[in-house]
This record gives sequence, structure tokens and C-alpha cells, in this order.
Amino acid sequence: MVNIRSGASFIRIDSKNDFKRISGSTIGIQVFLGILKLIGSYTDPTEAIDAAIKGDSSNLDMSVGDIYGGGYSALGLPS
Repeated sequence: MVNIRSGASFIRIDSKNDFKRISGSTIGIQVFLGILKLIGSYTDPTEAIDAAIKGDSSNLDMSVGDIYGGGYSALGLPS
């Protein structure tokens, strides 16, 4: 789960009583809204979130192979 307000918290939830905050950021909703305004694709943050849920991050995410031209065996990372 990601909670975005004045900052963002990334929380792993395994069950109703088993959850852990994994990470966070000081970048929050105002930065998100500013980015939406700059790219001009969405005027409503709910539309942007719905599009993100339906999207395919593999079109944007870089893999280890994209960065190193193959796997990084020293760290046990396949391409």
C-alpha cells in the first residue's frame, strides 16, 4: 500500500495484523499533482491512479539487462 500525503509511505501488508513500513519519501501529493499538470495527461489524480493500475510498467521499468547489457552475476541478478 502506498499512502501519499505530505510525504509517501510504502507499506507491505501480509494480513490484517501483519504489516510493515518498508520505505518512505518526502515527496508527496503536491509533487504528484505538479507532475500531472506538467505532463498534461490528467487533470484528476484519480484518473492518473486508475491508469497506473491498468498500465504495464514493463514498458518503462529498466531491468538489470537494460543497465548492464546482461546479468550482474556478482550480485546474483539475472538480466
